[in-house]
Amino acid sequence: MKGVYWSLLFLLSSIHLVAQVPLMRNLTVGDGLPSSFVYRAFQDSEGYMWFCTDKGVARYDGYKFEVFTSQNGLPYNDVFGLIEDRNKRLWFTSYAYAFSYYDIATHQMKVVPNTVTPATSEHTWGIVSFASGATHMVLSDLSGVVVTQQNEVLPARSDSLLQRHYFLGPVFSPRSFNKSTSIYENSSFLTLGGRPLVPPADNMNRHAIATFLYYPYGTYYCTDTQLFLWDGDRLVSKSVADLSRFGNDRIIRLSKIGASRHILVITEKGHFVIDERLNRVTEFDFIAEFKVNSLTLDRDNNLWIATKDRGIFLLPRKQYKAWMYPELTDVSVKAIATDKSGRLWLGSSQGDVYVLEDRQLHKITLNIHYRLPVKKLFLTNNELFITWEDYLSAIIPLNQIRNYTVPAVQEQDVRTADMQVILIRAEAGKPCVFRWKNIKDICQDYTGNIYLSTPNHVYRLTALPDAREIRFIPETGRVLALAADRQNTVWVGAPSGLSMIRDNQANRLPVHTARHAITQKPISAIVTDLLGGVWVATDGYGLYKLMANRVQTIPELTGASIKSLSYDQGQQRLFVLTNRSVYVITNRAGGDGYTLKELTPDDGLPAHEIQCVAYVDTFLYAGTDKGLLRFNPALYINQQTRTDLPLYIRGIEVNNRDTAVADRLELTHRQNTIRFNFIALSYHNAKQVQYEYRMLTDNGFFDAHWHPVNGQLFKEFQNLPPGEYQFFLRASDPDGNKTQRKAPLTLVIQPPWWQTSWVVIFSAVLLMAGLYYGVRWYTSRKLLHQRNVLKWTLLAQEEERKRLAADLHDDLGATLAAIRVQLESFQQPASLLSGSIKMMDKALRDLRFISHNLMPPEFSQLGLAEAIHDAVSRLERVSGREVVFVSYGDEQRLSAEVELTVYRIAVELINNAVKHANCRVINVQLIFFPNRLTLMVEDDGNGYIKPDSGIKSGIGDRTIRSRAKFLNAKLQVDSGARGTTVSLEVPV
Repeated sequence: MKGVYWSLLFLLSSIHLVAQVPLMRNLTVGDGLPSSFVYRAFQDSEGYMWFCTDKGVARYDGYKFEVFTSQNGLPYNDVFGLIEDRNKRLWFTSYAYAFSYYDIATHQMKVVPNTVTPATSEHTWGIVSFASGATHMVLSDLSGVVVTQQNEVLPARSDSLLQRHYFLGPVFSPRSFNKSTSIYENSSFLTLGGRPLVPPADNMNRHAIATFLYYPYGTYYCTDTQLFLWDGDRLVSKSVADLSRFGNDRIIRLSKIGASRHILVITEKGHFVIDERLNRVTEFDFIAEFKVNSLTLDRDNNLWIATKDRGIFLLPRKQYKAWMYPELTDVSVKAIATDKSGRLWLGSSQGDVYVLEDRQLHKITLNIHYRLPVKKLFLTNNELFITWEDYLSAIIPLNQIRNYTVPAVQEQDVRTADMQVILIRAEAGKPCVFRWKNIKDICQDYTGNIYLSTPNHVYRLTALPDAREIRFIPETGRVLALAADRQNTVWVGAPSGLSMIRDNQANRLPVHTARHAITQKPISAIVTDLLGGVWVATDGYGLYKLMANRVQTIPELTGASIKSLSYDQGQQRLFVLTNRSVYVITNRAGGDGYTLKELTPDDGLPAHEIQCVAYVDTFLYAGTDKGLLRFNPALYINQQTRTDLPLYIRGIEVNNRDTAVADRLELTHRQNTIRFNFIALSYHNAKQVQYEYRMLTDNGFFDAHWHPVNGQLFKEFQNLPPGEYQFFLRASDPDGNKTQRKAPLTLVIQPPWWQTSWVVIFSAVLLMAGLYYGVRWYTSRKLLHQRNVLKWTLLAQEEERKRLAADLHDDLGATLAAIRVQLESFQQPASLLSGSIKMMDKALRDLRFISHNLMPPEFSQLGLAEAIHDAVSRLERVSGREVVFVSYGDEQRLSAEVELTVYRIAVELINNAVKHANCRVINVQLIFFPNRLTLMVEDDGNGYIKPDSGIKSGIGDRTIRSRAKFLNAKLQVDSGARGTTVSLEVPV
């Protein structure tokens, strides 16, 4: 069938093997194997599985095979073994004259020609990797060569460790043994020394040895009829006749099973597995179904079965730990109990009772005529209690069971006896069988008292010299479960809740218990532990624990319908049987807290219903309607959380083209569609592995959360923009273990040239320069425009001043002069006209002052300093203040507009001081520097400047500032109570 499929192994009923058929996965040629003949399976350091066949080797990742043959690098297809050296190279043992290996780091197959030994050494028989990094090859003629780390082939020196070791020394030489000696299974002992691998030669017949295996704790070897274990001090042996199921069987060879202590023994008629003490491991008896070449355990304890004709079988670790007893095939096991010696007692639906002793199952002959289903088994220190349906019960002293047979006993019917006290006639120490009531449960307290529960009451059973007395305990109702604690309190479980018996009388529950809801729940089972705890199981309401004056609810079992409880005193573990599975509860040290583990069919339990359980000698026994299951739960109860689930990026596609896998990829802006192919190596449940990813950018913003991949083995990103990305990946197996890939894979997608940093920087510089010069040009143009506007405004003002001065002087002045002449011609008394003439003179002086101020001076004739000096003289005469003018430096002639503007500012400042400063003295300084002109006006008045606004607001103020701006001059004002200083610096 094409594809990986699941198949069930058929039962070999003729040889009475196993009733529990493990669920296995079969990998064949149809799935990608190069051949159905598989020598062995091997797991490399990265977790991949390799299979050696007669038609090449194959690497397996849980989904598909990668096959290597002579067409793609393998020198010879028939490969029967492989080993990984210290340099992560997988060397193959084959019938090729050349040496070949697979480099795990580069994922390449390489061939190293043999340039040392003759061609008569036709194949590689063994491979040994030493700490020096060199790899030693043992050839078919048992000669040796060395392959260095640089793939140089050198002859092995006579004094090399390979030649000096006991393996090739006089004490023990493989030349004395046949070719079944598996050197590739024993490579480790070539690097170790210190003791002989086998006993001295005079204690063994080396020529009769078929094969041997070396372990750090001893050497296993065999003849065709005997198995031996030599630990350096003593020799242990066992005959194959004691282990094989076939008579007259002979051993062919031994083979290791991975890193376990189990050994595969291949015989002429079959094969079986032994442990480190040469005991047969019956859990592996199902392999008799196959023609086995080898068995391998991977790091997850999955079992790989290499066969000669059916490819590879994979048995998950959760399957091969269960084993069914063939003697009880299709027998419904209804009851299980254990005695103090560790024997397991079973009761079946056919009414039979069995005992498991020394791993052998024996049927008890009861000599009872009735064949009724067994309901309950209970064992005290000395007696076996059996209850069947139809009110039948038996009490059998254990010492009366001889050769697994019980003497015949007369049945007694006491159903009509008095309810208070019932006597069952029986001699002391003799069995008795009686028909009385439907006994639901039996328990024994620590003083030896035995209590029986029926649907209506609880009774106490007492042994008399000639009878058994069953005495009624008052005030006890319908009872389903009983259990006694170390204080001799009998806990009683009924459909209506929990109660207790103490001193053979019904007692009230402690207050803390009586108030709990457990007193009203239907009780199905009760057990007590060694720490004083009382475990109470309910039908549909879960599990409770009573301890230290409190009631604890087990939340994991809330709502569970519990069938039975079984307590293992040795390990202090409680086994809880529900209608779904088996739970294992382990008390923590001191009784504070617990751990809980659920066992299901995925762990190896049967898929059909389990009816009862018991734990004996590290095994959990489960009675089912198909027989008895023996199960080793230790692997799962004590299972450590796995943290090394191998996770790999097995391929990268860029724009649909394969790209070499690397931790960092540099791509162009056109390579923006990326696909990651990945795999987590989990073989027994590969399709149940869940994958999650996240993608981060260099700014840590994009896709920071984990996202599921939704059942795919790849993740593709399309049209990724330029930038640096980190791809994180993690996987989780069905047990919830998560493994994150240790280092993220980094992608760097380069931007196109027009988006590169230097282009962006250059463009930004150009833009900033353009903006700078554009703003500067705009500002200069604006300033120039403002200066022109101001210039023409000032020129227009000056023209208007000229016109106004001319009009005043020529028209109004002439008119006033004519009026004065007429006044003088009037023939009036002098006293009357003198006042009018004085007023007219003053008006004429003011008019001349105004007209002179309005009229710009002739700078071409006077110069700026002289013009200001004339203005200062006129203002001094008119204002009555002392105005002092001083000029420093060599006067430089400026443009008419500049000189006129400075002149107007000087006049306006002097006028402001006269009008507003209330001053007595005004100092005016004009200083000529080579590159600037400074005008300074000072007064000793009380100040006329507002602190928050500069020069006092008004027409004069605005005029001064506008003219200073026109000159591009710096205007500074310092005004206070002691006067005002105004300076104007004009660049020239």
